[in-house]
Amino acid sequence: MVTVERESAVTGKVTITDTGSGIAPEQIKRIFEPFYTSKHNGVGLGLPLSYKLTKENEGDLRIASGPGQGTTVTVLLPLYTQEDRLHES
Repeated sequence: MVTVERESAVTGKVTITDTGSGIAPEQIKRIFEPFYTSKHNGVGLGLPLSYKLTKENEGDLRIASGPGQGTTVTVLLPLYTQEDRLHES
């Protein structure tokens, strides 16, 4: 499931939730490390790159999971108003 909402007056929140097998605690600690993967043919760059891009845009990326619990990924990003966009031009 994907939801999009305001976290606060200045922050938007995108939440992606699945009902899969979840991620073990020892893996959660490493998922943002470049080249770390639990997949046989994985490269290990997807989450580290996503995290880096989110941080570069003054946001945050959070992951909550546990074995048998599924996974929730939350992306927080700053909201921009029409006025902000006018000042950028």
